[in-house]
Amino acid sequence: MLRRTRWRGPWFLLIAAAAVSLYGVCRFCGHLDRPAWQRDLDQLVDHLSTTYANLEWNVEHRSVELSALLLETEHALAAARDDSQAEQALQGLLGAFADPHLRIRKRPRDLPNTAPVPPPTAEMGGAEACGTMGFSDRDFEVAAASEGDRLADPAGPGAKSFPTTLVPLGDGRLAAILRIGSFREEDYASTCSFAWERFRAGIRGECDAACQDRFLFSAVPNALLSALADRLEQLRHERIDLLVLDLRGNGGGSDWVEPAARMFGPDSMPCPRMHVIKHAHWTRQFEEMRDAIARDLAEPARWGATEAHHLLIAKRRADQLLSETREPCERGPMWRGYAPTCSLLTQGEFYACGLFPHPPPGEFSAAGSRDSLSKALSYDFRPGVYLGPLVILVDHSTSSAAEYFTAMLEDAGRATVVGEKTKGAGCGYSNGGVPVDLANSGLRVEVPDCTRMRNAGTNEVEGISPRVALAVHAVQDDRASAKAFVAALQQLRF
Repeated sequence: MLRRTRWRGPWFLLIAAAAVSLYGVCRFCGHLDRPAWQRDLDQLVDHLSTTYANLEWNVEHRSVELSALLLETEHALAAARDDSQAEQALQGLLGAFADPHLRIRKRPRDLPNTAPVPPPTAEMGGAEACGTMGFSDRDFEVAAASEGDRLADPAGPGAKSFPTTLVPLGDGRLAAILRIGSFREEDYASTCSFAWERFRAGIRGECDAACQDRFLFSAVPNALLSALADRLEQLRHERIDLLVLDLRGNGGGSDWVEPAARMFGPDSMPCPRMHVIKHAHWTRQFEEMRDAIARDLAEPARWGATEAHHLLIAKRRADQLLSETREPCERGPMWRGYAPTCSLLTQGEFYACGLFPHPPPGEFSAAGSRDSLSKALSYDFRPGVYLGPLVILVDHSTSSAAEYFTAMLEDAGRATVVGEKTKGAGCGYSNGGVPVDLANSGLRVEVPDCTRMRNAGTNEVEGISPRVALAVHAVQDDRASAKAFVAALQQLRF
């Protein structure tokens, strides 16, 4: 008969401890599939070679050595002990480009499973509808608020969207500090609520995805632009000598940034030159532009000589850009130390705001291609509302569309930039961009597909350096820092 063995004493404890230790060492044994991670790396490198708009800039102007970076990443993968360390290796490769728009997002499979949110309906009030669409009000505090008096909010839509403080400069001049905390529509729930009350009168039942796009990218921005104009009109009556636009922490947003900038400049103020990747993603967009312009040109009776002339110019530019996006460009050898033999970026005339650097002369309100000519033509706003002395206050968190706004006004000679160097996010993604889901890990990598260029030929991804350097992180909370900021404003002369 077999006798059951009973383990007793210290020998049992030693063996048990050894088993636990062995499990701790080997719980990842066989778990890390290095060949699969290497395939993810190969896929990522190939995708960057064909879609990353700032790759050439990093090589030519930042001296990023792609071959050394790739070798370093392969060594990091070889040394990785688990999936987390392998992911860190890929993060390290992306981090070498110091590009905030080049980033890994959560795997789709790691996102929480939430029930789909029902669309808003015409029966909903503003607060409920805007909550359904993900709007919320952020509390944007004004720099140096302790040194002045908060200006009463004007009546009208979005009255609280742009808080403003009046600050005496001590030399008889009066400054206004106006906060633009974000260019994301979703950060302005109160404005959304007002806009929805008007918008819902024109819909029946549910507001589907297309309906929500019209609301989000037209109705809400127009309400915000109206609120900004109301604030500027209010300041005109205050007879201010200097306007400070407080863009600290403004992480960007969407296309209404351009008409917002135009409210501080003349009609002819240009927006930045833009280059985009030679890729099917942009081929489709230029095809849509070309076709919209062609449809307008097919009805010549609708246009005067000025409008027809500019539509023809736009058509030629769209045709050239479309042709460029179809040109092959093999940049894979750059990762093996070879110089590129072509550029992935288009060189044809194109701007961040469309096929023209500013709205062309003429009447295009009924043109189906107006958004292609100049995005500003799709918004209701008045340019040049404020043309007086202008300062833009920025910090290390000012980025993306907020950098577009700042660069556009500074390059036009309309603004003096004060504060800290901006984040250097530059141009991001058009119409969703060209992300890639890595086959093994499922990691999603978002990749910028465009570049915005400054007047001096620099890429906006380098960040915007202030003309007057000032540590601004405490100008809101610390009284001494606020006084130093006001003192710096006193030194500025226009």
